Amino acid sequence: MELLDHISVDRCKILRSSYKRGALLELVDVMVSNGPVSDGERLQQLILSREASMSTGIGLGIAVPHARMERLRSAAVALGVSPSGISNYDSLDDEPVRLVVMIVTGAGQPDKYSNLLAEAVSILKQDSVREDLTLASAPAQIYSIIRKATQADDG
Repeated sequence: MELLDHISVDRCKILRSSYKRGALLELVDVMVSNGPVSDGERLQQLILSREASMSTGIGLGIAVPHARMERLRSAAVALGVSPSGISNYDSLDDEPVRLVVMIVTGAGQPDKYSNLLAEAVSILKQDSVREDLTLASAPAQIYSIIRKATQADDG
């Protein structure tokens, strides 16, 4: 499992915005400030364009916005937690989104994206993990929950 190789405490965030666009822009900022992304405007364009064509709200309070960027050397994952939920996310089950996992990979890395997505969803499908994350009050708590769940998933 490689999720822990691409996420860090600095890429975990308690989201302030209760609206989809605002939450996505918060995570774009996280990727630029604490990740391999240097072109925040391009990432914003890719993420918002993808959401305009089809929502990445997959149900169970989870959304997985993603982008593939040219010249990106390493993949990155950011996790935003919205304790109150994002009601305008247009999720498949029409429920508010509370967990937003942004995955950014290089343009030529479709397998990397698929692997990170599969691992993240496998972990977040666990009721106890989702509940613990929505109760987290700090990035370090979010990261700790993900780290424990990833290690349990490996075992």
